[in-house]
Amino acid sequence: NEYGLSFTLNNLAKKLEITLGMVTYYFPTKDHLFVAIADDYELKLAELRSKNAQDAYNLASLYRAAERAMDLQYEYRCVMHYSAAATKNQSELFSHLSEKFRNNRNLILMGVKALVANGVLSESILEDYSE
Repeated sequence: NEYGLSFTLNNLAKKLEITLGMVTYYFPTKDHLFVAIADDYELKLAELRSKNAQDAYNLASLYRAAERAMDLQYEYRCVMHYSAAATKNQSELFSHLSEKFRNNRNLILMGVKALVANGVLSESILEDYSE
């Protein structure tokens, strides 16, 4: 976040005061590094979901959950920016993002269905959705 997306693995090695080989041993490419950071983001997002699951499911709790998720996205904005620029040529990163997108999409749908079941949202909200 502090150094921007043009920050290289070589820059990272210098900043950490280790050799480039030490960095590339764990992260052969910048994509691998961002997949690891994205994994950390997903772990923290799952923790948030777990905490939110204890709340009553209503619009106020949905608002608080969205607010926490947006704070987390801001904290991991470098991943968000890097991911937005990903192409299918970046197979490791693209595969990771596609899988996480499908999973998150399904979790959001489950939340909307719970709000419908609780009578907070109209069932018509699901009419245009095809699974």
